[in-house]
Amino acid sequence: SSRVLWTLAVTQLKRRTEPSLYAKMKGTSKGSAMNSSTTALVCGALAAVVFLLLQIYSDLLASKPSFTILGGFLSSLLYVFLLTALGAVEANFTRNPQVKWVEVILCGLVALLVAFTVHRVSFTTCFLFSAVETYYIQLVAQKKSAAPAVAASAPAKGRK
Repeated sequence: SSRVLWTLAVTQLKRRTEPSLYAKMKGTSKGSAMNSSTTALVCGALAAVVFLLLQIYSDLLASKPSFTILGGFLSSLLYVFLLTALGAVEANFTRNPQVKWVEVILCGLVALLVAFTVHRVSFTTCFLFSAVETYYIQLVAQKKSAAPAVAASAPAKGRK
């Protein structure tokens, strides 16, 4: 009798418990690993980490020419993280989420400003890296949003 009650209690507890994070992520849209709010949170945190690292190590990054290029690259990563976070936030609050050029320019200006606090060369290399990254982000977005082309089948001409 106590065993039956124990089994019932365990099954009720299993029904009431919250599903695991993996189960929640598994049920997201179209096989993506994270939903847009999680993406915004992760990319925002990564952008904050990159910003803090750039500010903490700005003296080191400005000390050698190769480090100034690294500072520009890290600043361009800040640009990508900011742009992704902004796009994910927009996906949470709008029906048709689409990052426009205004958001791209805004995130680019923020990244360039941070790169300029490191070194002038970091500013230039950040601009160059960000331009290349923007090009490739645009290519990926076009490939992902392009609908698969369905070939129009012509009516088969047969014998009468």
